Amino acid sequence: MACIGSMDQNFFSELFLDQLEISILKFLYVSSFYVLFYVRHNMLE
Repeated sequence: MACIGSMDQNFFSELFLDQLEISILKFLYVSSFYVLFYVRHNMLE
């Protein structure tokens, strides 16, 4: 039973890390989009 428990723990920690990576990638994507939009807006003026 101890083996199954540790396997579950590894699975959940990997799942959590995947969620964390996805949220970080989303944040980077959105922030880079805002930066590009801001730079273009300033160059036009």
